[in-house]
Amino acid sequence: MENILALKNGILIVVVLLLSSVIISCLSNENVKKTDIDILNEFTSKNGAQFEKFTINASLGDTLITSKGTTLIIKPNIFTTKDGAAIIGNVDIFFKEILNASDMLLDNKPTITENGEILLSFGEFKMLAVQNNIPLILNPRIVNRINGFLAIKLPVGFNLGEIPMWNSATGDTIYEIKRNGLDYNAIEVTVSDSYLVNKGITWKQNMLFGNSNVSQDTAHFLIDALGEWRNCDVLYQNSGTKTTVLCYFSSRFNKNAGTNYMGLEASSVFFKPKGVNSLIKPYNNILNPIAGKDGFYSYINSVPIGLQAKFIAFSIIDGKYYAETKEITIANDSGKSFMGITFNPVEVSEAQLLNMIQDLKNY
Repeated sequence: MENILALKNGILIVVVLLLSSVIISCLSNENVKKTDIDILNEFTSKNGAQFEKFTINASLGDTLITSKGTTLIIKPNIFTTKDGAAIIGNVDIFFKEILNASDMLLDNKPTITENGEILLSFGEFKMLAVQNNIPLILNPRIVNRINGFLAIKLPVGFNLGEIPMWNSATGDTIYEIKRNGLDYNAIEVTVSDSYLVNKGITWKQNMLFGNSNVSQDTAHFLIDALGEWRNCDVLYQNSGTKTTVLCYFSSRFNKNAGTNYMGLEASSVFFKPKGVNSLIKPYNNILNPIAGKDGFYSYINSVPIGLQAKFIAFSIIDGKYYAETKEITIANDSGKSFMGITFNPVEVSEAQLLNMIQDLKNY
């Protein structure tokens, strides 16, 4: 009887210890605080454009239509493994498309070249092909390594002929840089520290072109690689004088913003030119700011004077969202060679911030 009691007591002690461990573990998990960037990542991931999945027979190819009306024409036998092995049987196709300024913001894909020029976008796209969880590549034996046409709907009346294709110029490469730039008064200064920054995506023209067809209201262009972003854009034509735009946060600027060039930032500014399917992100940190002058500036002398644009400035601080939008006509400040725009973001709900972002596409 004593042995049985001892055994029961032993079991009881083990059970109590296990329950205590579970409780402590749960409490520990609850105490793990998400960073502002974690919260922002969740916000953009669930509200931005999503990959669509299709399944095709690799030997037969197929014609697919996305939920946004884009047509993918995939030729037979276009895929191989990285080792060159032929692919037969079913292949999963994952396709993501960004067609408006709101989705550009949510996916952090602004439309500027590596030299700071503004692009008029007809779509940004990424395509993956996978079999048995193994990523595939385009068959190099197929002429020009081209997998087919993508038909993209254009606004009625566009007849641009050839439309250049653009690659991601910098991807997510991390660079070490010296902090040379502009201060809050657009004076060039140097800060003598260095740090790693993520430059994100800018666009570099490749040798491919799409073709528009005004009678059918479509454009056709080719994808030359899988797993990489491609952009079908033309340069925004404006031969007038250009200036530099400085965007100030009078308050509620997250001090952790600024080291993630063109990546997600806890404070960010974007603007959309009126009537143009484009999105620009001033991402250079203002150096040595005085109070109320934290923020970002555009590429130097890259924004056309007279341009009408809608700006959105937002921050996330301690899990709360702050935002403000402004409609601006670009003009230099009196006696200055730049334009300064001051934002005072107010607290908004997640739904309100999303609505402000979604409104951009209609501007």
